[in-house]
Amino acid sequence: VAGRMNPEARVLNAVVRELDRCKKAGEPLWWIKTHGSAMQRAGVPDLVVCYGGIFLGIELKAPGEAPTPLQAETMRRIGLAGGRCAVVHGVEELKKFLASIPIHREEVARAIERSAQQAQQQEGERT
Repeated sequence: VAGRMNPEARVLNAVVRELDRCKKAGEPLWWIKTHGSAMQRAGVPDLVVCYGGIFLGIELKAPGEAPTPLQAETMRRIGLAGGRCAVVHGVEELKKFLASIPIHREEVARAIERSAQQAQQQEGERT
């Protein structure tokens, strides 16, 4: 029936709205939604996020649902590589997860400034 959304899609929509709100509020945030397909490695988290220079994997689940063994293993491997992962069932869990990330705002501001300077230099070299 049109208009009905499965529970995980409702979680996705709410989380995406919150991520967009955070970005518009000036948080150092970039993200993409992955789409499972034959062209993508199985088990990749639903959202791939860079937050204050830290790699995050966010697996979205409907309330009461758990990641598959492959998803859990992928999240473990991301952790071993220095990233952070979470299973998120709603906006409140997302907020708690983001609040747990130790971003250093001064370092992020310096990195953004360096990137802007590099982009200006590259543009100058092309002209």
